[in-house]
Amino acid sequence: MSDFTINFMKMRPNDIRGAVEAGILSAEQAQQLQNYLKQCAHQHPGFQLTHILYYLGGLIAIGAMTLFMNLGWDIWLTAYLPIASYFPLSYPPSA
Repeated sequence: MSDFTINFMKMRPNDIRGAVEAGILSAEQAQQLQNYLKQCAHQHPGFQLTHILYYLGGLIAIGAMTLFMNLGWDIWLTAYLPIASYFPLSYPPSA
């Protein structure tokens, strides 16, 4: 028997052997339980390095958009807004 991990606890072969020795499980039941838990352990989601990189990439993209939007507004307010303020707001001019 080899070690395997479940989301909320680790079970070692000694734990299952102890249940067999205590008469809680038969040897066949212990083997079936170990096989079942090994199958279930592969079906649970986990948090891996790829998840961290994915969210880090999203964070970088959001930060870049924030920076570029702020720079764009600064350019607009300092360069184009004074020029645009010389023109009337309504076109064509009213009589």
